[in-house]
Amino acid sequence: APTADELKMRKDAASVANETHKNSKLGTPSSHAFSSDVQAAQSIAATLHDHTYGITSDPLTHFACAFSALIHDVDHAGVPNAQLVKENTRISKIYHNRSVAEQNSLVLAWDMFMMDEYADLRSCICGSFDELDR
Repeated sequence: APTADELKMRKDAASVANETHKNSKLGTPSSHAFSSDVQAAQSIAATLHDHTYGITSDPLTHFACAFSALIHDVDHAGVPNAQLVKENTRISKIYHNRSVAEQNSLVLAWDMFMMDEYADLRSCICGSFDELDR
């Protein structure tokens, strides 16, 4: 049976997933969003497996892969970066036309991760402020 900490971490991860897809402009059904997350996680894991020496056996790496997959489409506009740049959008200006959607997703997800309600999740991942700040 899962421990209380494991249950809390699962709840936090589910909350992050719900928030990221709720804020997406894609308007995709949750089954599609979940499928996209699974595909992203599998791609990350396969890439790490093929190009590293045992790092994929590390539980923190597993978590990082899963969390990366959850946040990869936060606030996605539903169009490719090239279109965002062509339309001279606010976020394309902020990120100097480079990996616009990806950088935006990361910043929004980090802001969410730093919210008080995710303090327990942060403490599971980062043992100290120095570790969080690196």
